[in-house]
Amino acid sequence: MRLRRAPALAVQVEPEVRGTNVTERIEQIAQAPVPESPHPKRRRRNPFAWVGRTGIGVWIGLLFAVGGFGLLAYTWGETAALTDVALQVPYVVSGGFSGLGLILLGLLVVNISVKRRETRARERQLEELRDALAGLRAAIEGEREEER
Repeated sequence: MRLRRAPALAVQVEPEVRGTNVTERIEQIAQAPVPESPHPKRRRRNPFAWVGRTGIGVWIGLLFAVGGFGLLAYTWGETAALTDVALQVPYVVSGGFSGLGLILLGLLVVNISVKRRETRARERQLEELRDALAGLRAAIEGEREEER
């Protein structure tokens, strides 16, 4: 197999540049405005960025809820084959009610953590609003003093 050489690229030199020095031309190129690309670069987003934004309380609550559903599934698996209700009752009492309790506990933890996060966000927004109103009041009072 024989490799062929790529053809040399022809460089065209503009007529007004022919007599200039190489360093002067480099400076001219460096100072020339860079045209904007019609296709802006897209930043690659982290597909797991939402994990950090949810908060640890939400994840703990979800773990409790998943554990509760797992306990319910285990209880159902143990009692499904039993035909005697007297043998099913201990599984329902220990596994079923405990599973429901874990699910409710998980929902409670998620609810509390989300409400706390929303409260912090609301307080931050109110602080920004308070600062904006203070600046507006100062600007209005400054205009009134100038009119006098």
